[in-house]
Amino acid sequence: MACRMCLFVMAVVTCCGLHAQTQWSLEKDKDGIQVYSADSGGSKFKAVKVICSPKGNLQKFLTILLDVDGHKNWVYSTKKSYQLKKTSSDSILYYAELSFPWPLSNRDVVILMTTRIDAPGHNAVIFTDGEPDSLPKKDGLVRVPFFHARYEVTEVADGRLQIVYYTLANPGGGLGPGFTNLFLAKAPYNTFKNLCALLSR
Repeated sequence: MACRMCLFVMAVVTCCGLHAQTQWSLEKDKDGIQVYSADSGGSKFKAVKVICSPKGNLQKFLTILLDVDGHKNWVYSTKKSYQLKKTSSDSILYYAELSFPWPLSNRDVVILMTTRIDAPGHNAVIFTDGEPDSLPKKDGLVRVPFFHARYEVTEVADGRLQIVYYTLANPGGGLGPGFTNLFLAKAPYNTFKNLCALLSR
């Protein structure tokens, strides 16, 4: 219980830190997708911000995001994912296994996703927070010890969405920030490129 409380406090601090952060550095700008990184005061790993304005509407975005079984089709390196349970009317707990290149072990993560939609239905904020102790660890996989992300989604003119995404994670298993920070733009760029393609269909 104490460990879960610590993780909750870390997520709150992280969320506040990501929004207060002003020293974002542009890592990649391609296909209408901007990926930024920034130092995070509470972690040696860098925080990431993604901004894009794909075609689509909020309902379609939520349908894609909440279909966690389908994440393998667009979330970078996701091998499989599935819902564990619905924890409330606006929250689900789900599991995902992430493919890592040999000789590294695959990672897995347990995530609580909570959706907040405004009354008119044109804006949403989605929190995805790691719950590493919610499921026993599996042999051969490294459990991601910390994960926090937040989507801010707004319907704008001309049938488009404005998506701003923030994330900070520790992949665990002894992988230090010096290694993971080298590749911090690849995963979010490819994920959002795939997401934009799905939204435009």
